[in-house]
Amino acid sequence: MADAETGNAVGGIGLWLQNLAKGRAAAGYSVSPARRGRGFAGAALQALTTFAWTIPALHRIELYIEPWNTGSIRVAESGGYLREGLLHSYQEIGGTRRDMLLYAITRNTAHPETRHRRTRTECGGVARDSADES
Repeated sequence: MADAETGNAVGGIGLWLQNLAKGRAAAGYSVSPARRGRGFAGAALQALTTFAWTIPALHRIELYIEPWNTGSIRVAESGGYLREGLLHSYQEIGGTRRDMLLYAITRNTAHPETRHRRTRTECGGVARDSADES
């Protein structure tokens, strides 16, 4: 993830497809603390989600978010992801078991206005505009 104006790296985003045979993928993102609150994660998640729906076998994208991470929760919700629940002691981070919120979006419940919102982000060194579908 890079700032489209400067080309400087601001964070990272990924789509993990190990459960694609089951129609599922997981997404994750992080932004440098100095760059948070500027819309980078939201734009990147929107671009990633739009791209993900081009994969025919994919029907569901999941996000796992620590409950204290209100910024990431806002990004997920603004991207059309819905909170499905709290997973107790779901993942070990730094030697400690952590709870995770499960957010997800599905192909058949994604709203066109969140799935195809026009965004500009830089992914992999290439600035891209996600096209509105009419």
